[in-house]
Amino acid sequence: MLGQSGWTRNKGGIYAKAGFYTLSGSNYFNTEGVKLPSPTFKQQALTFYGEYGVTKNLTAILNFPYMKWQGYTDDIKAKGIGNPQIELKVAVLRKVPVVALLVGAELPIAKQTNYSVARKPDELGIINRINLPTGYPDFNYWGTLAISSGFWQGMGWVSAYGQYMVRGQDFNNQAKLGFELGYKWSPHFWTNARLVGWYQAQTKNTAVASIVNGQKTEYTLLSVGAAYEVLKHWSVTLDYQTMTNFLVRPKNVQAAPLLQVGVSAEF
Repeated sequence: MLGQSGWTRNKGGIYAKAGFYTLSGSNYFNTEGVKLPSPTFKQQALTFYGEYGVTKNLTAILNFPYMKWQGYTDDIKAKGIGNPQIELKVAVLRKVPVVALLVGAELPIAKQTNYSVARKPDELGIINRINLPTGYPDFNYWGTLAISSGFWQGMGWVSAYGQYMVRGQDFNNQAKLGFELGYKWSPHFWTNARLVGWYQAQTKNTAVASIVNGQKTEYTLLSVGAAYEVLKHWSVTLDYQTMTNFLVRPKNVQAAPLLQVGVSAEF
């Protein structure tokens, strides 16, 4: 999840967002951070994100890319379910600044043998294919500390968080630092900007570094988003994210801008 905040939902409160994103790019960075020539990689996904206030101090969260399509250039794309992420957020402080502790896990239900297949044979008459699983192969879990504060009479907000993830199957543990700044321009329209750094926190050097398993992967994400309330409780959303070198340079990653549209509801 790209953003985290220190606020929990009120008891019985619900936030749900269904979205579709698409990305396309040909910038591959190897494990040393060197940019190499690459065919264009494309990915699309249908996603769901939801929060539910179990109590005023406890919120349950689900983040689920329930269908992905991905492949290179004009290949027949690999498709399949992604890995769901579940979290529990516990309020630590409810005054300014608000502080919350989150614990979460990613469940490895995505199919690991999932090929993108070329539409035409190459010059040797071979139809090439590449295995592109739609989720990480291991069960992993994490803890997050998030701190947030409102300003300008609640019209603006700022958040910062740190996360440490423990991975299985001898994959490197990972860490994340994130920052968010948002502003509500009117009762119906608000925007935000986020900066996230993703780091390798522990080098076990036992698992093979593949672009599809996140081993030795590092990057910085910058995103901007907007939401507009079209009906009471219902909003349309738009998000754009890209990679930068601001916190950490990209390594073992296909860097591509992402555009997401969605519909959200809050009760």
